[in-house]
Amino acid sequence: MRMRTVSLCCLFLCVVIVVAQEPKVVIQYGENIQVALQNRVTLLVSKATSFPVSIATPEEQPLAELPTGSYLLSFGKTATASAVLDYDKLVGLGPEGFLAKTFISQNDVRCLVGDGNPGDPSLGRSSGGAAYAMYRLLGMM
Repeated sequence: MRMRTVSLCCLFLCVVIVVAQEPKVVIQYGENIQVALQNRVTLLVSKATSFPVSIATPEEQPLAELPTGSYLLSFGKTATASAVLDYDKLVGLGPEGFLAKTFISQNDVRCLVGDGNPGDPSLGRSSGGAAYAMYRLLGMM
């Protein structure tokens, strides 16, 4: 009987070790974030953390699956931003206005979410507000 108990304890311990996940950083970019900005931010975040960094598509909602202690960075028009930000407030902020929100989720994931209004395309600022929100949030990390 003792041998069976020890075997079951070892089996349980192995299962717990396999299930436990290390924290990671997931970055999510909306289509209104220019590719050059995406590449630059991904590079800088990768250099600044020891956690593995991955990219989520704008349509994904990765928050629920992230391990405790992870980070979710969601910039631009994403499913995460749509679920978290009050876009009615963005309407009155004008060109390049932005919303930026930070919070810790129920599963202890640090979330930084932002989006913004476009700027004047004739000035080359198509992602204006979203880019401002992104840099504001990165400065808060």
